[in-house]
Amino acid sequence: MSDPPAQNLSTEAWWTPDVPYKSSLKGWSASELAGAYADATGRRWTQPLGSVHALFEVAIDVVRRADPRSRESLVAAIRSTDLPTMAGQVSWRLGPVANVARTELAGGQWRRGDDGWDLELVSNAAAPDIPTTSSMERIG
Repeated sequence: MSDPPAQNLSTEAWWTPDVPYKSSLKGWSASELAGAYADATGRRWTQPLGSVHALFEVAIDVVRRADPRSRESLVAAIRSTDLPTMAGQVSWRLGPVANVARTELAGGQWRRGDDGWDLELVSNAAAPDIPTTSSMERIG
């Protein structure tokens, strides 16, 4: 049987259960968050899960450090955010330009697994803190 057409399709990988990050709220690893999501919903994780969790981490961190009734206080707290999150370090102070926070991306490939499609991390050249889970393979 031949491979499905999408076998080894490459993509940027923003988040998977294999990234080394933890929740600043619960202390969960990425794998634990993916498992909790699957247990609660009966569905597999998707890449936005880590980023969405990180949005809540940042929002809660900002409100804790600011006066929520003061627009200026909230803006100052956002600008000074430097927080390890489920999606990696989120910092508006590091740029690349004012008021932009950037997280690391790895290179991934989609592979057919036993329970559906798995996103293997195949390149960490731009994100050395993210371990690879496989090596690059040719497409289909």
